[in-house]
Amino acid sequence: DLVTGVQTCALPISAVLQGDLSGFTQTSDGGVIGRSDVRRPTFAELGISDHRQWALQAGMRLDRHKIYVHGSLINLDETTQLAAPLLSQWIQFPAGDRVEADFNLSWYSLGYLFNMGELGEGEYSVGTELSMFDFQYQLSGSPARGVDRSYSRVALRLGAALDYPLGESFTLTGALFATAPIQTSPRINTLDVQVSYTLWQGASRSEEHTS
Repeated sequence: DLVTGVQTCALPISAVLQGDLSGFTQTSDGGVIGRSDVRRPTFAELGISDHRQWALQAGMRLDRHKIYVHGSLINLDETTQLAAPLLSQWIQFPAGDRVEADFNLSWYSLGYLFNMGELGEGEYSVGTELSMFDFQYQLSGSPARGVDRSYSRVALRLGAALDYPLGESFTLTGALFATAPIQTSPRINTLDVQVSYTLWQGASRSEEHTS
């Protein structure tokens, strides 16, 4: 007997994440002497120490294959007073200047996972993602002083995921993805752990052939 089956399942996932934020905003070169202060401004001196991230994902399984799209939306804004003079994109901001900072640090992915089979009581998959990092940095001061820099860069990410069932409807999922070592790619390295609940699952179809 030969039995084949096809199963499809829509997978909408959404989450709100909160976490610390550190680093500097002069990307991707870190600041060029004479044009911008090196590794400034930092998020800390702009009054930004944490962030909120909206994560959205939707996908579909077809037998052992899973295709999905993912978006992590990170938008920041803060108004603060500069403690030290700042040079950014040839614009000089004096110490004490009140500035408004706006950032977009969002990234988007198209991913594929292949189910390799069982691992203990769970299942593991390997896959790849094509991700795009969407960066925008705006800094406005007074009077009518401001800079605006934006760019988008693509990264190839490789990773694996483990699904572990928790009863009939709950699943514990862990996924690790890292950027392939390509010189111009942004580094988007993630470790995700989540518990999901299955609200609906598409019907399966099987065919039996007897010889």
